[in-house]
Amino acid sequence: MNGEPERTRTTQDVQVDLIVRTFRERDIEVRPWTDDEGNVDFLYEEGVILVRDTYLPDVREILGGEIRDGLMDGVTVLSLQPVRDDRFANVIAAVDEIDRRLGPGVATPNHIFSLTPVTHCPATEPVEVPVHSLPDPGLGDGGGEGVLIYVSDTGLVHGATAHPWLAGVTGSPDPLEPGPSGTENIPGYAGHGTFIAGVLRCMALSPRCTWPGILTPPARCPKARSSFG
Repeated sequence: MNGEPERTRTTQDVQVDLIVRTFRERDIEVRPWTDDEGNVDFLYEEGVILVRDTYLPDVREILGGEIRDGLMDGVTVLSLQPVRDDRFANVIAAVDEIDRRLGPGVATPNHIFSLTPVTHCPATEPVEVPVHSLPDPGLGDGGGEGVLIYVSDTGLVHGATAHPWLAGVTGSPDPLEPGPSGTENIPGYAGHGTFIAGVLRCMALSPRCTWPGILTPPARCPKARSSFG
């Protein structure tokens, strides 16, 4: 309307919309943080920040807020409601204020961990491999013997471990969606853990592998995680 050309939606826009919409259906407000050129730098949960326990009293003295959840490794989820100053009800403004007054590394947004941070996968299904195909033997027949591999990913599609490719792989089941005539559909991104299990098996046939199903569609952590080192 102002004479400027309409911006073309990108694959990244579509993926971000999918993630934001799915979280909103679960009453969790997620927002993207963009750089000066409009590219999405990261996604974060609005209304909460993660705080190192050592600094929690100091942060609450500055911001107010209520403790929502305790995490491992000395990190706490702090709700920004009630906040002492409305200027800091916004996550980014609150973290900036803590950085200024207490130093960087004390608090951080609750980042949404994406399975596809580089290429922004459109969640389309890959081309199917014939049922009886064997994995490429990779680097050697005995690669990974005696090793346990624990993968933070989605779980495994029901029945996947019955396939010869995934012998010795265990994990939590990926939730499926009801399909027509009593069938089940794999939601977007839900098969990611199964795919990665197959890739791993192509390279190392011997290690024990487990997929605990930490991530659930659409490519996010159900528990808070941060960029704390």
